[in-house]
Amino acid sequence: MNCSNIDIKSAIIARNGIIAALCSVFFSIIFSVAFAFIISGCRGDKDPDPDPSVDPRYLETYTVVFDIDGGSPEVHELTVKGGELIPRPTERFSKDYIPVGAGLYRGLADLYSLGGWYTEDGTEWNFIIDTVFSDLTLKARWVEPIIDVSEEGGNTDVAKAFNYVKNRPGTYTIILGDDVALTPQMLNVSNLKITLVGWESERKITQQVTPAYAVLFDLRSNVELTLGNNITLEGGTNNLVYVYQQSIFTMLDGSKITGNTSFRSAFNAAVLVEHGTMNMKGGSITGNHSTGLGSGGGIYMGSTATVNLEGGTVSGNTSNREPCDVFMDGTSGNNVNNTCRLTVLESSEVEALTMVASSTTTPAVTVASGWTGKVNALNLGGDDRSNMPTSISFWANSTVLKPTDNYSLTAADVSKFTLGKFIATSFSGAATQTISDTHRLGDEGEDMGKLVAK
Repeated sequence: MNCSNIDIKSAIIARNGIIAALCSVFFSIIFSVAFAFIISGCRGDKDPDPDPSVDPRYLETYTVVFDIDGGSPEVHELTVKGGELIPRPTERFSKDYIPVGAGLYRGLADLYSLGGWYTEDGTEWNFIIDTVFSDLTLKARWVEPIIDVSEEGGNTDVAKAFNYVKNRPGTYTIILGDDVALTPQMLNVSNLKITLVGWESERKITQQVTPAYAVLFDLRSNVELTLGNNITLEGGTNNLVYVYQQSIFTMLDGSKITGNTSFRSAFNAAVLVEHGTMNMKGGSITGNHSTGLGSGGGIYMGSTATVNLEGGTVSGNTSNREPCDVFMDGTSGNNVNNTCRLTVLESSEVEALTMVASSTTTPAVTVASGWTGKVNALNLGGDDRSNMPTSISFWANSTVLKPTDNYSLTAADVSKFTLGKFIATSFSGAATQTISDTHRLGDEGEDMGKLVAK
């Protein structure tokens, strides 16, 4: 055997092994680099977070400016270190808004709502995760309060607006641009507050023909309804507003309720309040009529009703026999704690107030200090259908007028109430008696605010 041939073959084998090994290492490196590149790309680590220990931006401080864009209050500039979060402003920001016309608006239709803070390129700033690495201006973005109700059901924009709010508790304003006939509205969504306003001039809401005893606005479950300027509720053959289950009904200057005729035998008036509250701060309730004996043409107050007359006028309303603007029905409760309460404040005017008591409930009018209004006819009544003298005696032992807390009733307060008639509540139509011929309202001492024989 030739030894030189063996050496050559060994050398070739060794060389090939080295080349194979080098190739293996080379491809392993290429594969590792490619794999790392792919994984890195999948993780999105193309631009990894800066290292605070080496990135000089963390050593800088930056100025953050809040542009309130016409709103208020102004926000002071902030100085923030690089990489820090910006604290969200906590002020109650607002920007005045002028309604553009009829429609449904959020809130009271006089303010924009703040829709967020945005950078100059239109990106909304996220105060939870976004950090600062340069000087920054954040601008307030305001949202108009008008709401699109075009997709709601209803044959008018007002009907569509009511259908929208019934499913979304909150505070809303409905501005009417025209008169409208509306189907009865049951409003029983807790925490729902609605204000009605007429656009530029008086707008009337009438009730469409409906089944007997339907109510135009039936308020329940803590609902609040306010009649604002240029709104008139007109007509109807049952209550226009029923205030029930701790709901609140308010009338403001420029509102009116008129032309209502209620045909029920009792518990009738344009506004019926029972287990709820009415605040009359302005406006008028006039020209309404009720056919029932136990009714008031303007306002009927049933069990645990609270009515606060803080302004406005209730006059020219009638029941089937007598002028009757406010009817306080003490017979609708079961004890003195369930009776109705009327408080007269400021400059409210009542033409004819009728108060009816039973043997267990006695309504009383609370008179506040500084009241400058008047009651032209205070009619008293009782549920004794056959013996008027007994009922009158009952009134004489009860308080007709009383002061508010921390205020003493005065003779001047009493003189604002002109005593009218005694009205029996007999449904057979018992005659009335002119009680002012034989009695007066006491204006001194223990008789203050009580019925006193002349």
